Amino acid sequence: MFVAACIFKRHLTHALFLFFIAIVACSPQQKTTQRQFTKQAECIVVTSDSTEVVFDVELATTEYQRTTGLMYRYTMEQNQGMFFIFDRPTPQSFWMKNTYISLDIIFIDENYKIVYIHENAFPLSEIPIICEIPSKYVLELLGGTAKQMNIKVGDVVKITTQGSYPPSLMGDTRGWRHNKKNLDKKGLLKIVALDSSIERLGI
Repeated sequence: MFVAACIFKRHLTHALFLFFIAIVACSPQQKTTQRQFTKQAECIVVTSDSTEVVFDVELATTEYQRTTGLMYRYTMEQNQGMFFIFDRPTPQSFWMKNTYISLDIIFIDENYKIVYIHENAFPLSEIPIICEIPSKYVLELLGGTAKQMNIKVGDVVKITTQGSYPPSLMGDTRGWRHNKKNLDKKGLLKIVALDSSIERLGI
């Protein structure tokens, strides 16, 4: 009787374990909500043959935005991207943690000249992508875009943003100004780089 009870108990425990596994397997898996793209500016890359390639971009100007980047995006159009703005030119290190799409990562110096391009960064990789040349800006595009659009080291980048902006949008606003003369036909604001010694400007 005791042996039979032990066997029954063992089978019952096994059955309950299998039932629990089945419940977990059939339960809907939680998926991180995809972050939606929001156009904040236009980034124009002027290639060596003077072609202007225009991208709609989000701006990453705060520490949180720069750290998060394009994480949790499962799709992105070829004409979209993210433009990172740092306080000062320094060597930069990026990775692809929690990033589900391949990216071209384009490093840009304080004179808006492309100094390094890392093509087709592998999704979810945590291997650092390092640019040792001091960069103040970084443009992330869909993987393969740089080659397809003939974007190369030495090309020049221009950034425009819609309407006016508070100083906090651009982070460190030293060296930046805008006025009505800088509005183009589309109503986009041309951001003009000035010497870094100029004092912080009020908007």
